[in-house]
Amino acid sequence: MTPNQFLELAASISVQVALLVLVTAGLSRLVNESGQCRLWAVCHAAILSLLAVALVFPHFRWFQPWSYLSSSRTAELVAVEAPLGRLLLLVWLIGCGASVAVFVFRNVQAARFLRTCQPIPGSERLLPDGAEAGSPSERDKSGQTQNRGAALTFWGRWPRAERSMDVMLLTSSRLAAPFCWQFHRPFIVIPEFIVKDDPEALHFVVRHEWEHLRTGHPLQLFLQRIVETLFWYHPMVWWASRQSDVAREFLCDDAAIESPKQISRYLRALLRIIEQGAGHRALVAALPFSRAGGTIARRARRLAAIAQDSPLRRWEVPERVAVAGLFLAAAFCFFVWIPVDVMASTRSHWSPWPKWSAHVLHDFGIQARDFEIYDRRVDLHELIEYGGTGTSTTIPDGPSISRSLVPTARFSD
Repeated sequence: MTPNQFLELAASISVQVALLVLVTAGLSRLVNESGQCRLWAVCHAAILSLLAVALVFPHFRWFQPWSYLSSSRTAELVAVEAPLGRLLLLVWLIGCGASVAVFVFRNVQAARFLRTCQPIPGSERLLPDGAEAGSPSERDKSGQTQNRGAALTFWGRWPRAERSMDVMLLTSSRLAAPFCWQFHRPFIVIPEFIVKDDPEALHFVVRHEWEHLRTGHPLQLFLQRIVETLFWYHPMVWWASRQSDVAREFLCDDAAIESPKQISRYLRALLRIIEQGAGHRALVAALPFSRAGGTIARRARRLAAIAQDSPLRRWEVPERVAVAGLFLAAAFCFFVWIPVDVMASTRSHWSPWPKWSAHVLHDFGIQARDFEIYDRRVDLHELIEYGGTGTSTTIPDGPSISRSLVPTARFSD
C-alpha cells in the first residue's frame, strides 16, 4: 500500500464510519431498549467489518476528479500526498499504541482489584435452584446474611436457561459503585455499604448487573473498546460509544425494576450510590452501575417518564427490520470512497487488489490485479523529469519506477 492509497483509505473509512453511526442513531430511535443495544453492537461489528473489507478487497471508483489537472499540478499533489500519508500512518500507529497500552493497563488494574475483593458470606455463587444464599448456621451468625438472601430470592423467578451461569458475588470496602466483570468467569462486585445496610438496594443492583451479564454486555463492551482503539481519532466513534453505554444502562434499569411502583425506590438507591461514589474513580474496563452525571440524568428522566406512564416513543419497528436496515446501510457505506489518490488510474473503475490478498489468490491459481493499470496521465517518468513544464520535480523517497506499474514509496510489499 502506497502513502497515497493509505491516505485515501483513512479518509474513506472515516466517512463510512460516520455515515454508519448516523444511520444507527436514526434506527435506534425506532426500536426498544433491547433493540438499541443490539443495533449499537451490530454497528461496532460492522465498523470492524468495513475496515477488514477495505484492507482485503478492491473498491469501486465512481469518478476521478484529478484527471483534469495538468502534469505540473499532479506532480505537486503527489509530492504533498506521499509525506502526508507517511505522517498520517505514523500518528495513527502512535495513537493505536497508546490506546492499547491504556486498555491493557485498565484491564490489569481491574483484575488486580478483583483479587482484593471478598466473597459475600453465604452467597459465593448464585444458586441455579433459586435457594437463598447462606446456610442456616451462617444466617444464625449474622442477620445481615438473611437480608442478603431475601434480596436474592428473585433468582428463582428467572428461567433456568438464563440462571445457569456461574456468577461470583464479591464485595469490597474500597468500592464506591457496583460493577460487573466477565473474562473467563462472570463477577458482580458490590460495595460493602450496600451489602451491610441496604438489602433493597442490593436487590436492585444484583438484578441490574445480572442483566448486563445475561445479555452479553461485557462482550459488546470489548468489541466497543476495539473500535475505540482503532478509530481513536474519530469523534463519531466516541459519540457512538456513549450512546451504546446509555442504551445498555436503559435496558438494565428496566430489568432491575419489576413494576413502575418500584421506580422511586430504585432512584433513591441510585442516588445513594452516586453520593457514596462522589470523588471516587470507577473502573473503566468494567460495566459500572452508575456513570457520568449526564448519563444518570438521562436515566432518571426516562424512569420518571415510565412512572408517569408517558410514551417513550411514538411508534416502534421490529428489531429484525432495524438490524436488516443497518446491514444494508453497511453494504452501501462500503461503496463510499473519497477519491484522494492522485495516482489512481482512470482506465479502471476498480482499484487494485491489496498485495496481501492478491498474493493469497495467486497461491491458489487465481489471477488478481495488484497494480494500477498504466495511465500516461500519471506516468511518473514524465512527472518527475518534466513536471509538465520542462523542469525537474522531486517526489520524496521515490523508488525505481516501471512504466507498467506506477507505485510510489510503499509501506510494505
